[in-house]
Amino acid sequence: MIRNINRKSNENGATLIELLAIIVILGIIASIAVLVIGDVIQKARKQAFVSNAYIMRNASTVYYKNKEFNKEPLVNPVTYNELVTSGFLDVIIDPDTGDKWGLDHTDSYVLFKDGKAVSICLIGMKRKLCGEKQGEDYLPLPLDQIREENVEDRES
Repeated sequence: MIRNINRKSNENGATLIELLAIIVILGIIASIAVLVIGDVIQKARKQAFVSNAYIMRNASTVYYKNKEFNKEPLVNPVTYNELVTSGFLDVIIDPDTGDKWGLDHTDSYVLFKDGKAVSICLIGMKRKLCGEKQGEDYLPLPLDQIREENVEDRES
């Protein structure tokens, strides 16, 4: 009979130590998940920035060909501001801040050579996709190098 009483008292639930162990394990899993999710978010923002570069390249190509077709003076480089004001590109929403780039956002451009887009410099609020810095400006990045690994943090 005493054995039955002892057995029943042990079956009532988990001990305090077991509960603490479970809480610690869940805390470790949660902290790992937060780190992984943070990396995924940063990667997605870089990919969105690269997508903006491709969108700007495509819009500038259509803009340039439209100017050629209409025998209007060609603009080189084609700036972000020119694309937005002429209606070939919607205002870009920065993937890092969620803010819209205004028309004063004049640092981004696509460079043409022999009627073809050859390079780009896209400068966001926190990131950039350009070549090396030369003086106060950045050199454009060749179009075949538009990749996530070439997106860099913008210097303050």
